[in-house]
This record gives sequence, structure tokens and C-alpha cells, in this order.
Amino acid sequence: MATNNAINYDISANAATFSAYRSTTSVGVIGNGSIPVIPFDVATINENSVYNTGTGYFTAPVYGYYFFRCSIGFGNLTIAAPQSVTGQITLTFNGSSSNQRNRAYNQPNSIASSNTCIIEGVFIEQLSPGDTVSVGVTLIGEGGNFSDILADVTTFSGYLIF
Repeated sequence: MATNNAINYDISANAATFSAYRSTTSVGVIGNGSIPVIPFDVATINENSVYNTGTGYFTAPVYGYYFFRCSIGFGNLTIAAPQSVTGQITLTFNGSSSNQRNRAYNQPNSIASSNTCIIEGVFIEQLSPGDTVSVGVTLIGEGGNFSDILADVTTFSGYLIF
């Protein structure tokens, strides 16, 4: 008689759902091509403690495909030419700059000139147990570009698809 392993799959032991946000604004931290890891310091959901609010790293508990979504709020943009600014969200795997996925966004003039904007990225990635994922962000443009990372609207979430 055949066994259906899907029926015996322990969902709670393999749960990997998290949702976190940044509770305080980081002032003047992004600019000139820097890509710092953003710690999202408050987790509203964190099944099996897969997300570390202190380091900003998600750790995959099992092999599978994972869905990630990030939203980064920029504020107090100090930009010489707002129309030429690009924001980029970077997912880094296992702490290696050679293993990254990027989503780049050009700033519309109306948003950039208001000195605030939000960019978002969606990623689906195949991970093995113990693989880590972190989020970084950068602004690239003319002159000395610096920005704050805004609290509450800066979020990171993810879950195991299968």
C-alpha cells in the first residue's frame, strides 16, 4: 500500500512565516550607492523564530521555495537632481555580496521632489535549510544623495510556498 507523505507533513514544524517592520526612522543612512542591511526590529508574526529582529536576517528552516516582499520608505531626500535618482532593494543570501537579487526603481519627479517615496520589491527564491536572507537598499543618483529610512512603512515579510 502506498503512503501519501503529504498527509503526514507536519506544517507547524516547518512553518516559516514572518512579518516585520522598522519601528524607528534611521536618519541620513542611505546614499551614494551604499547598501546597508536593514534590521526590521519588530516582528508581528515570526513562526518558528525564522526572522531575527536584531540582525535583520531570515533563516530558512527547510528546503523549498520562499516568497519575500519588502517595502522601503525614504524620507528627507537631499538630492541635487531628483529626476535622476534610482532606488534599489537588494536581497542578499548567506551574507555574500556575490549572491544578491536586485529590484531597481527610477524615482518619478513628483515623488522625488516631495522628498519622500516608497519602493517595493517581490522575490521568489529557492533556499536550503540554514540559508539566510537580508534586505539592503541604496539610492543612486547625482551629487551627495542621502535619505532617511522611514519607520512603520519600511517592512519585510515572507513565507514558505512549498
